[in-house]
Amino acid sequence: MREEEGGVRMKGLTEEQERLFETVFHSILKEDFPHHRWDVSRFLYAGKQVISGRDDREFKRQARLFFSENRIRWVRYEAHLAYWGGPEPDPYGDDEEENPEPDYWEMADLLTHRIVMAYMNAGKRQKYEQEADTFPFWCLRVINDGRAYPDCIEESQTARHYTDPYWQSKKLPCARLFCRCFITRRERQE
Repeated sequence: MREEEGGVRMKGLTEEQERLFETVFHSILKEDFPHHRWDVSRFLYAGKQVISGRDDREFKRQARLFFSENRIRWVRYEAHLAYWGGPEPDPYGDDEEENPEPDYWEMADLLTHRIVMAYMNAGKRQKYEQEADTFPFWCLRVINDGRAYPDCIEESQTARHYTDPYWQSKKLPCARLFCRCFITRRERQE
């Protein structure tokens, strides 16, 4: 199949993968930007390129344009900066401005990461639900490199049965940016 924006399936993706990505993509945008409506066709198409194995530059460029052209307030990004102590330092030393522009490239990176992690975890969850008879215990796993949130680390200490109410309410990625938690599974609770 040809790769086009007009509804033709992306080469390398199954119909189910595309549907899952579109669901996750729209869910994240609706959740993070509930009062903002925009044309997302190019943005969505670039996202499908990322999950089909191509590089993410076009998706990040579309995300940056979304932020810079619309000048919207992203509450999650502001909370991220407050928690971690501000944006990454400018390697060129140009952080001296009194009211600097938001770092649209960092925002684009974080939104890209959030959408890709949501897609990855949604796919895992679907697969794990189908195989729950064999592997009924799920665990939250954290990449603990100093950038993990304390509550995520604490939650990762326990394996829970897939029917546990915890999994009904746990959404991945979590509400904060740069959440790198993911689900794993096992046969026994251990």
